[in-house]
Amino acid sequence: MVLPISQMNRSTWGLYGGLFGVLIVLKGLALALYGPVMTPDSAGYVAFADIILTRTDWLATENLAVQGYPETSFRIIGYPALIALAKLLSGESWPWLIVIVQMAVSLIASGYIAALAKRLTGGVWLAGFAGICHAFGQTYVLDQCILTDSLNASLLLILAAHVGCAVLDRRRPGLGESMVLGAFVLGAFLLREAGSFFQYLYWPLLAYWGLCSGLSVKRTALVVVLFALPMLLGTQAYKAWNEMRTGKAYITTAPQTGMYIPTLELARRGVPVVAEDPLLQGMEPFGPWASTTPLQNVSRITAHLMQRHGFDALDLARHGMARFKSYWLNYPLDMAAVTLSHVREKQAFLAFRPVESVSQLVFWATGRDPFPKKGAGRERLWQDGSYGGLVMVMGRSVSRIVSAALTLAFVLGAPILFVRAMLAHRGNFRAYEPGVVLMVLFWLMYFGYTIAYAMITLELRYLMPVEPLSMVVGVTVLASLANRYKQRRGA
Repeated sequence: MVLPISQMNRSTWGLYGGLFGVLIVLKGLALALYGPVMTPDSAGYVAFADIILTRTDWLATENLAVQGYPETSFRIIGYPALIALAKLLSGESWPWLIVIVQMAVSLIASGYIAALAKRLTGGVWLAGFAGICHAFGQTYVLDQCILTDSLNASLLLILAAHVGCAVLDRRRPGLGESMVLGAFVLGAFLLREAGSFFQYLYWPLLAYWGLCSGLSVKRTALVVVLFALPMLLGTQAYKAWNEMRTGKAYITTAPQTGMYIPTLELARRGVPVVAEDPLLQGMEPFGPWASTTPLQNVSRITAHLMQRHGFDALDLARHGMARFKSYWLNYPLDMAAVTLSHVREKQAFLAFRPVESVSQLVFWATGRDPFPKKGAGRERLWQDGSYGGLVMVMGRSVSRIVSAALTLAFVLGAPILFVRAMLAHRGNFRAYEPGVVLMVLFWLMYFGYTIAYAMITLELRYLMPVEPLSMVVGVTVLASLANRYKQRRGA
């Protein structure tokens, strides 16, 4: 396997070495100031890790009928197993070890993002800017949290950027290399089980790599099959293990909560989804939308199904998924409206957000939001002569303008460039500029993640595996426009 960084010259090594040295110092400073950050979700992973370390019965059995969440079935095993290993190696200091590992892998991903941007833009400084955007994006916050998001995103970004660099270098994929990259997808899946669905978004990337490098269709198909093989074997093995424990084949019971959120959304829109489901008759009414969290209303559904109909956790998950499919068949327009309502305008501000990332880290670590409330920065300036709040507001405004420009360039630029290539080369797919095809593949991956999550619920951190790719495409499109403008002025 050829690593993208192996082709950098000495001056580029020096620039990137200095850049990432600064990043290490800044990330280390944040870690020293605030330490590992625990979130509400962290407790579930730690509890699973403690079961791994203190019991053995869970390996052969699991009670799916328990009220609430089955301890070793609601979450997938990868992150709890990593925590358990960290506890064995470092005792009470295990959160520090986890965070250090996350930061290290994240920095490698930043290097890959920079290498990809260097090949797409041809500019060393633009590549450095892309690496900084990633390092000070959401990863700056999530690297320091006991959550799966950082490691999951880093593995998938390394995979996507590695393939992207190989495409642009016109290098053929090796068969063993394809399996290693498939193992990255498996590793990401063992951290977040949604990877069993998102794996398909990476197949076209591998297929294009094979075809554009000159491989035959049969050889390219073999590359894709070998890439998919680790996930195929891994998911089937995981299902078989759960079937041995419970008599039912499944990966996790996580859908027992999330898959009922569309029920709440449709009910809120006045769609009679509760009245139409015989199993929900006699259920306790939903709480007021303004004062009740979605999970509190979901718990009303799950408690009713468990107490009235004897459902276990897997029954809840499968019922929720069946209802989700039926909603799309019977109420497609309402479901489309719900999906679009989950797409958030703040996605446009993720590409470059150093000020907001620092502010978010402080807030998650201390519970205190350092960002001044609306108008407070100006008041501090006039009353106390303090420029801090004003600087933060100005910094956020500038970063949002930059992010919005990058996002707009990505959303519009990638498909426009691809359509132009189609018109120029017609059906001669191999004549397309590889960079253009690569950018539109990243475009499809980004919107694949967005739509898939938006159909249920979308948090901005869920986009970490693909948002940096959109940022790189945005940088590339704007750099291309700037170069064309210079050429025209020169002419």
